[in-house]
Amino acid sequence: AKTTNPPTVPVIHAMFRAITLVAAGALVTLGSGSVAQAKCKASDATTMIQTRVAPVVAHCSLGHASFGGPSAIDVAWASDERQAEGLQASVASAIAAAKGPMRAHVMVLRSAMPSFRKLFGIHADCDSVEAAGGRAVVILHPFDMDMVMASMSKVASAQLQQMHLDAPTVVVRLYMHQLLGDKVVIWLDCDTIVQQDLTPLRSAVLENGVTVAVANRSKKLSDVLNASNPCQFEPEIWDKLRHAPSFNDGVYAVDLGRWASKGLLKRAEEIVAKNNDCQGRLYDSVSQIPFNLVFHLASLRDKAKDFVAVSQTWNWDGLGCKSELDTAMIANASILHWTGANKPWLPEGFYRNFWMPHREHFSSLFPA
Repeated sequence: AKTTNPPTVPVIHAMFRAITLVAAGALVTLGSGSVAQAKCKASDATTMIQTRVAPVVAHCSLGHASFGGPSAIDVAWASDERQAEGLQASVASAIAAAKGPMRAHVMVLRSAMPSFRKLFGIHADCDSVEAAGGRAVVILHPFDMDMVMASMSKVASAQLQQMHLDAPTVVVRLYMHQLLGDKVVIWLDCDTIVQQDLTPLRSAVLENGVTVAVANRSKKLSDVLNASNPCQFEPEIWDKLRHAPSFNDGVYAVDLGRWASKGLLKRAEEIVAKNNDCQGRLYDSVSQIPFNLVFHLASLRDKAKDFVAVSQTWNWDGLGCKSELDTAMIANASILHWTGANKPWLPEGFYRNFWMPHREHFSSLFPA
């Protein structure tokens, strides 16, 4: 019988030389057979392989923490599926208004992560994606109910319950430092549209050395705090608290490092606990009144003002409850806010012409 000699070492080396892997963006050549293209971005931790048979593209930006460098502005939202369309328009408007790079942080319940990955066209293995044009990155931050339970106020008002203002996505803003770390962030509710670059809001915090910058309002806390003080909350300064300005926490800039170091979350949780212990008779709200009281108590009791008020143009609210506002003033405002029941994504929503272009623009920024 004819004997076949085993291949020699040089022959084996020659065989393996036919298998060439060129890393980070070249070709993977398997003999003379199939060809696969290896694509890898500098910021990616994993090389994604695209084959002729089953192309795989990762809609993912793993370098999001450093995206845009120190000049990038950080903007945060929290959303559930009910507010998804509002979130899309608000994110698109903030990106359009930004003069520089932007990191968009979106906090969602962990159970909702698949829905929001799909919303932004994010790969199943990723939590972030760059917007078309490379001017912004969206980063999803999952959280669990356990994290926010201590700030869930008992809501007495049926209207607030109907508007889902008792949802965990409402109070998670008080926990941003645990999710986003030590940075200055602009918080926006999902029913907002940004019409000017947000840098001045961040600058108001940094230049004044305070924890938050909030927009001026004509309302007082007396609108929501019970005059008789049935919970016996801070009785020595109760009247002064009731006459303090009521800030809307749908738009504000916050230094999360200061928020954390001053223990302001603990103060907010103590206020919520006091309200819940007296069956919700201290105030009828969710995150907004604890947020207000944290800073007004510091001013009145501790003599340490830790906020700065900015122009009302940075939170032009009432668009969801006032149908006869001056449209010229709306057009010139920096941030529009649809407080009220008539949200712009609803068929009966008010001032949809100011909202719809941004909702439509979202699809070009984040193609599915």
